[in-house]
Amino acid sequence: MKKMSEVKSINLSPGEMYVLNTNLTDKPKQEVEFLQKVNEDELDDSEFVSTKIEDTVKYYDVLPNPIKYTNNKYSNYSVTLIDVNPRMCPEGRTVEFRAVQAARTSYGANMKSIKDDNNLFDYLVRNQHTSPLEFVNFTFRVDCPIYVARQIMRHRTFSFNEYSLRYSSVKQEHDEIVDFRSPHICNKQSSTVKTFKDEILTKMINDHFDETYAIYDLLIEADVCKEQARSIIPVGEMTTFYASVNLNNLFKFLRLRMDEHTQKETRVIAHMMSLGLQEVAPIAYNSFNKYMINSYTLTVDELRALLNDEDYKTDSKSGLHEFNKKKQDIMNKIKS
Repeated sequence: MKKMSEVKSINLSPGEMYVLNTNLTDKPKQEVEFLQKVNEDELDDSEFVSTKIEDTVKYYDVLPNPIKYTNNKYSNYSVTLIDVNPRMCPEGRTVEFRAVQAARTSYGANMKSIKDDNNLFDYLVRNQHTSPLEFVNFTFRVDCPIYVARQIMRHRTFSFNEYSLRYSSVKQEHDEIVDFRSPHICNKQSSTVKTFKDEILTKMINDHFDETYAIYDLLIEADVCKEQARSIIPVGEMTTFYASVNLNNLFKFLRLRMDEHTQKETRVIAHMMSLGLQEVAPIAYNSFNKYMINSYTLTVDELRALLNDEDYKTDSKSGLHEFNKKKQDIMNKIKS
């Protein structure tokens, strides 16, 4: 056996580091005895026993086939719910049961009646006890323009893998803008709800993409590599990516990206994802709708102004605008 001083690189355990630091490496016999002792302490598969647990509960596959969602107006956008964990659910329950199961582990309890379990899930969301929600996971396949994908990929709690233009050829399919929107008066990054059509602009966009694809093809024919040829592709090009996320972070994503302040094209994708959630986790969707979509955060001053039907006093124009918007929304929902 070589002395450690003769080895150029080696991975050391804490015990081996102790040997190194106490100068025992100069004593080959002690070094060998130490390494033998470490090897004797290694675990062997034969020490472990596996037992199949028999369960009298009947289970069913909550997602026997992937479900694809599309939009009539955004015809080349789609979201496919590829997988969900857990897939196998007790009869009469959906995937939320795993979050309830995880929550009850905290105090040694097991599943109860469906009504009790649904109430517990609702309690978890209402009181923001979110860690049990992380035991439920979703995987989506998304088809959308690159610029929409980039907004979605800002949510780093997802795991993403995208169609690569470095390895694969450009699909030569682009976003088709049917209606144009004007810039928002106050929000510089947003747009108005009013739309207009312009055939000349639409033709210019389509011609631009056709010319870009023609140049791309010429680059490929000229033996330019894909990783360089892709540099000319606009962000309106369609892309495909897989996205995996747990239920807690899916809630947060949907709350932000279904909001009216989000770009409409991104809201379309988020809404499709919410339909997948509603399909396999209806109890979760209802709680999400109650406490994260149809709920409002108010300061004490805002609440006082709302209850007393008074003007909200603030030096912030955006703060006043947001309060008036919340007040209007609340009143409309109460009346409805």
